[in-house]
Amino acid sequence: MLVGLLVWVAADVVPARAATPPSGDPFYRPPRRLAAARPGTIFRSRQVTVRLGAAQLAGGASSAYQLLYRTNDAKNRPVANVTTVIVPNGAPPAGSRVLLSLQDAENSLDSDCAPSYQLQEGEMAPTGDNNGNLAAEMSAVAVPQLAAGHVVVVPDPEGPQHQYTVSRMAAHAVLDSIRAVERFGPAGLSGSKTPVALAGYSGGALESAAANESQPAYAPELNIVAVAAGGVPSLDIDNFRYLDGGVATGILMAAATAIDRAYPEMRLESLLNAKGKAFQREASEGCAAFVFAAPFAHFNDWTTKPHALDLPRVRKIVAENAFGHAVPKAPTFYYNGIFDELIWIKPLDRLVAFYCAHGATISYFRDPAGVEHIQAVANWGPMAHAYIEQRFAGTPPPSTCGQALNASPTPQL
Repeated sequence: MLVGLLVWVAADVVPARAATPPSGDPFYRPPRRLAAARPGTIFRSRQVTVRLGAAQLAGGASSAYQLLYRTNDAKNRPVANVTTVIVPNGAPPAGSRVLLSLQDAENSLDSDCAPSYQLQEGEMAPTGDNNGNLAAEMSAVAVPQLAAGHVVVVPDPEGPQHQYTVSRMAAHAVLDSIRAVERFGPAGLSGSKTPVALAGYSGGALESAAANESQPAYAPELNIVAVAAGGVPSLDIDNFRYLDGGVATGILMAAATAIDRAYPEMRLESLLNAKGKAFQREASEGCAAFVFAAPFAHFNDWTTKPHALDLPRVRKIVAENAFGHAVPKAPTFYYNGIFDELIWIKPLDRLVAFYCAHGATISYFRDPAGVEHIQAVANWGPMAHAYIEQRFAGTPPPSTCGQALNASPTPQL
């Protein structure tokens, strides 16, 4: 989901110094007092240099830090996770600073693909292993927000076990990252009163939508004033079936592997044949390498029995992980290309209808020009930035709830 689109930003080019991969970096190690700490507690911090490609972000006009903080996994067990916060240098704009949490389409099961590492390497690690997503997302949304004087935070959204597509892990990682940044002095924020926006496309939309749905119960004190997500996977069984046999069937193996990490009762290993186990090993390494690695394959090709997605234990876990268990309170802009080949729009139509029926404030744009998943991020980015800026300015949010689908040919921002 969202693979390979790079947008370059003019900035000073400085010599890159290789960062230590997370697997060998002691900064990522959880402390002994992990379980006793509150979610959002900061265990350690450090200043880092953030790059897009070989260019230092904003030409040195901002300072970047990384925090190791306490969060919870999908089953509410304590884990330590890393987030990267970028603070514009100089005096804040009139009033207090606001915060954008940008969720990366990490799309990986590999620790070297965590945004905390890729931001230090500029997605130019010595192995050359990256997917370009982070540079595209930062350029589309984060750079304009930094230019406006806003603080930007980029959490490692999949948690320390890189649980791709696990909604509850993503929700906790994002919300507790915000809690941590609001407590971090150099960010210059106003604690839980800070206006916060969430943004993400594709895999980043998944993480933003997960946090949006979980926030009222998990982190009700947070002042989330805007959510802008594009190419939003609903994570229900229909969304997964849409991928089966298409150009990106590899997503199914990566998602199954990650969900099995979070929910070992799925017993994925017992379902895979030799071909499936071999592809699982391939899909577990690299940044989004799995997405187009098995075009037009079927999940049945990898299992010892047909229709593994229909097994009761699998369906139960998929349903638990899907969206639609709660209703977000934050004003929300959801975007999807009508003809997106990776994110089927019909399940998102149903999800938005559910939210609207239960009182959410949703502006939903079904883009007729969104004919391809990667291309559509260029359409979404300016809309997301505009929607967020309107909410930070205090403009009342629009709603398309109650309107017929495609009633408006332009987004309501």
